[in-house]
Amino acid sequence: MFEKNPSTKNIVNFIVRVTAIVFLLAVALFAQGKNFVFAQGALLTAPSVTTGAAAGVSYTSATLYSLVNPNGLAATVWFRYSTTDPIICYDGFGTRAPASGGYSLGSGTSDVGYSHPISGLTPGEVYYFCAIAENDLGKTFGSVLSFTTLPSPLTVTTGAAAGVAYASATLYSLVNPNGLAATVWFRYSTTDPIICYDGFGTRVPASGGYSLGSGTSDVGYSHPISGLTPGEVYYFCAIAENSLGKKYGSVLNFTTPPSPLTVTTFAAAQVTSTTATLNSFVNPNGFPTTMWFRYSTTNPIICYDDFGTRLPTSSDLSVGSGSTDVGFSYPISGLTPGEVYYFCAIAENSLGKKYGSVLNFTTPPSPDNNPPATTIILNPGAPNGSNGWYTSDVHLTVSASDGVGGSGVAETRCVLDPVSVPATFDDLPSGCSFAGTGADVMLEGAHTIYAASKDNTGNKEPPKNQTFKLDKSKPSASLSAAGTLGNGGWYIGDVTVITSGTDSVSNPVTCTPVQSQTIDTTGVVFDGSCTNDAGLSMNAAPITIKRDAAAPVVTVIGVTNGATYSLGAVPDAGCSTTDATSGVAATAVLSLSGGPVGNVMATCSGAEDNAGNFGQASVTFNVAYNWTGFFQPVDNLPTLNLVSAGRAIPVKFSLGGDQGLNIFAAGYPKSEPFACSSTIPVDGVEDTLTAGSSSLSYDPSTDQYTFVWKTEKSWVGTCRQLVVKLMDGTFHRANFKFK
Repeated sequence: MFEKNPSTKNIVNFIVRVTAIVFLLAVALFAQGKNFVFAQGALLTAPSVTTGAAAGVSYTSATLYSLVNPNGLAATVWFRYSTTDPIICYDGFGTRAPASGGYSLGSGTSDVGYSHPISGLTPGEVYYFCAIAENDLGKTFGSVLSFTTLPSPLTVTTGAAAGVAYASATLYSLVNPNGLAATVWFRYSTTDPIICYDGFGTRVPASGGYSLGSGTSDVGYSHPISGLTPGEVYYFCAIAENSLGKKYGSVLNFTTPPSPLTVTTFAAAQVTSTTATLNSFVNPNGFPTTMWFRYSTTNPIICYDDFGTRLPTSSDLSVGSGSTDVGFSYPISGLTPGEVYYFCAIAENSLGKKYGSVLNFTTPPSPDNNPPATTIILNPGAPNGSNGWYTSDVHLTVSASDGVGGSGVAETRCVLDPVSVPATFDDLPSGCSFAGTGADVMLEGAHTIYAASKDNTGNKEPPKNQTFKLDKSKPSASLSAAGTLGNGGWYIGDVTVITSGTDSVSNPVTCTPVQSQTIDTTGVVFDGSCTNDAGLSMNAAPITIKRDAAAPVVTVIGVTNGATYSLGAVPDAGCSTTDATSGVAATAVLSLSGGPVGNVMATCSGAEDNAGNFGQASVTFNVAYNWTGFFQPVDNLPTLNLVSAGRAIPVKFSLGGDQGLNIFAAGYPKSEPFACSSTIPVDGVEDTLTAGSSSLSYDPSTDQYTFVWKTEKSWVGTCRQLVVKLMDGTFHRANFKFK
């Protein structure tokens, strides 16, 4: 087929070859770690970057260059630079330029040049930089190049010091501003800084500096310094500064001449057990000079003006300003026999101090006429309880010393709580159980230890004593309650709670003040404690107090005190019993007295609460007949009934049923006269009876009572009121006029 159509065969061969080339190119890009894509038959990759050499390099600025091929995708470019070599370029070292974003290079397929100026650089410094480009397939990094900024034109030369005296000198320098305004200063110190820097020693002047102008030739500058120490090496250098920074001169040094003052410590004289005379020679060599001594029992190794004791203590001895040796002596006293003393002479003038050598002398021992001293030590060193009491074991240690120059301790004796007080060393028993490391005293109570020693010369010390008190035990403590006790552990009145305790060793014992419970409660816990004289406290076992002094609340229910009820309609009475504190043990029982009409008392009694309090209550009420008024022939008030005197009048009424014939109160019914009035309505009584004895009867058929009232003939022309008082205490009245 291909042979018949050679053009088609050529096309196929071309396609195969192109595909192979693209494949090999892709493999090469992949091996280099580059991203790539095929787009519209083209192979697209990350941009290509070449870092170009920097140009326009000056003291503090430069311009960075690069060439970037976007490789068909929109790309941007930027730089990074630093004074530290990053070895390889990466987007994180040093400073980014620009600080964000980058320069847009477009999306072409050829190199695009890009430059960026940078400033604020340090003169004479090496800078490392590289270009970085980025498109959608990633970042590409150029190689790292470097450039060096021009060195500052400023030059500084430290000159030799001049006019060097005991305490002063003048520092010199030469500085060339080389066209930029500059200032200069010095630094100096007694410590060698090795190289000059603006931080060591002392700055002169203390701030600012000398203005050198902006010329192009050397300018000399000097500065005097004072307050120096004679015979000392000083290091110094000059420092200059312009707008490009600081420049440092070399470090030089000078030595101040030594002080001409000479001091010689001379041997002590007239040494006794407690006194001596110190001696010295001082040559002022022309400067006004003073001198003094220092001495101590501790060797200072070298003389300095701080060790031991100063003589004289304040004012110095004037040596004058001559040029020959001047001898000085000073007596000292209060020394310790048999002790080595170290001393030296010190002199001072305006150039400073000079020190003589350290010498020593030994005071001879004094005769041993003194007994040794015995020490009794208690541990703890002070009572750890109250009122001088110890509350833990006391460790006693007895020791003795014979002092400087003594013959030494030969024997120490001691005794604890002897039967009789020892007056002399010989009164003490031999030995001491508290010598050496000591021993504990554990027995409680008051103690006294006696101790004394004698030395090898035979001097005996009178006994010393130490008294102490020991109580390690807490006191007893208990709570008790006083009050009226009811039932079930309940108090039915005020309760007093008393805390009490005892201590067999340290008295008095102080306990919690008396407490009280004066209000009802279902239970209050009381605490208390006692403290002995040594300050040890014991908590008493708490007790719980229950108080219920109130009787149970009893209420009569169903009826109301002072109320009036109709006979036959009296409510049922009952009892209610409550107790808010201890609770009800027995409820109240109802009882009634009086009645069935009139006053009735309802009593609830027998109530008891769990504390044993009793309670009761009662109410009184009235039970009245069901009175409906007088029936005919008698008219009720205010009508005046007209009746013939001497006739018997049937007075009829109803009490709501047969209440028996004992319905009248004693002495009733009765009549009482009253003044007749024409204004009162009058109604004649049509039904009267032949006069006879008064009587009372009940007719169950009509539910009416009839009281036959016998009137007197003598009542003619008078008015009288019939008063009927019933057994229920009620009064009922009717008025009559007799004719």
